[in-house]
Amino acid sequence: MNSTYQVIEILATQALSYQSEEGFMPAGHNGPYLDPETPVRNTSHWAITFLKAWEITGKEKFKTAAVKCLDYLLAGPHRTLYTFKHRNRDKPGNDECNGLIGPAWNMEALLEGYQKLDDVRYLDLALELFLVHPFSSQKKAWHRVEPTGEVLSVDITFNHQFWFFATATPLLKATGNTRVRQRLKRFADAIDQHLRLYRSDRIVHAMNYQSRHLKELVKNKVKHGYYAKKKLKEIGYHAFNTYAFALAYKEMPNLPFFTSKKFKRTLRYLNSAEYIDNIADSIHGFPYNPPGFEVAFTGLTFEQHFEKKIDTAEWISKQLAAGWDEEAKSLNRNTKDPITATARVYELARLPDVKLAGFTP
Repeated sequence: MNSTYQVIEILATQALSYQSEEGFMPAGHNGPYLDPETPVRNTSHWAITFLKAWEITGKEKFKTAAVKCLDYLLAGPHRTLYTFKHRNRDKPGNDECNGLIGPAWNMEALLEGYQKLDDVRYLDLALELFLVHPFSSQKKAWHRVEPTGEVLSVDITFNHQFWFFATATPLLKATGNTRVRQRLKRFADAIDQHLRLYRSDRIVHAMNYQSRHLKELVKNKVKHGYYAKKKLKEIGYHAFNTYAFALAYKEMPNLPFFTSKKFKRTLRYLNSAEYIDNIADSIHGFPYNPPGFEVAFTGLTFEQHFEKKIDTAEWISKQLAAGWDEEAKSLNRNTKDPITATARVYELARLPDVKLAGFTP
């Protein structure tokens, strides 16, 4: 039987051959953004995949690889007293922390490691990483923090803010920390305010701030093709957002946001003609974000909210077929960043063992 668990084992087995002695995994360049990255992002992703491969096979080699990844995060050269260095400031507007999404990916792996390995060191670092990011009372969102400790402006990208929130939610149950509780609650209370949708139900990439609206209006008018390019980008990121919604739901199913009209509209969009007809044309879709895994996970988590059921096997198979390289046993095809695209198989690790439709690894 060709199934998701088989794919995870195949990819994890291949990945063992390119893990360094120090524990880190190869670095990519942030997909279509072409920002050369340090290894901490993909090492975080692979830690989760190795843990899943260990869980489904019982093979100690995968556990060993996961521990090496996580221990690299604890003490590797890109870890500072504050955050992690994810990239260089070699482009205008770039930070080294990769906004909030960089530390979100690190917390995600550290907390998965704590839950699966019961190693409190990973929990402690995740807690430190969360608390070092100041929360703005005015904007009801988190600031970015550089590896030097320099506090930057609030991250204005909605998916960055929500992923930071979602990956931190396990901290509440694990630590009972009062500051964690307060900050998560203050953000949760503002989610509906932060989230902006188009009439089509597509998620607007930027946070719902008036100053940002004005900038977007100007760009739409003066930059030829700006709106069309932005639309395809937002289509490519839509399921990345809803995947994070599903992560948060696993920990906090009673959040008022999950009964809101806006939330239900974001799910409805995944079955819309605009999404279905355009997702394959987005460079931020199958070649970078894995919408096949993300739509599948969203569909299973929120199954009761879909009038038209998401076909889990079909979406997973679409993602794998788009990038699978049989010779290399990786997701190398049709992407500007095959290293990162393959590492993002970790998003598949949260799905059950699904028999694949029309795809044979």
